[in-house]
Amino acid sequence: MEVGTCTSAAEEKHASLSSHTNSLKRLIDNGDFTPRIRQIAGDSCWSTRLRVHAGGVVLHLMNRSLEAIPHPVHMDAHNNAVVLKDIKSLSSDNQLAFEVEFHWGRCS
Repeated sequence: MEVGTCTSAAEEKHASLSSHTNSLKRLIDNGDFTPRIRQIAGDSCWSTRLRVHAGGVVLHLMNRSLEAIPHPVHMDAHNNAVVLKDIKSLSSDNQLAFEVEFHWGRCS
């Protein structure tokens, strides 16, 4: 019976994706590849960021129109500051649509 190293299909896929992700990150860092994101629908309070993580490329959505709701009773024991009870979104249209463009080469 032979004993050897065995990698699963998932491990091989992750290694391949990780290699592509590193290559993509290098292209972006060098300015050779510039993805651009433009919001074409929805409330303008939303922001997006394209991030390269070990598992791949991720589009982060961030709501910039948030309101802190203080707790009516509880206070911070250390400095008697208001404690956050909840967060309310003031966004009125969350049906978002984005256009993503990929530019190769150095962009001005």
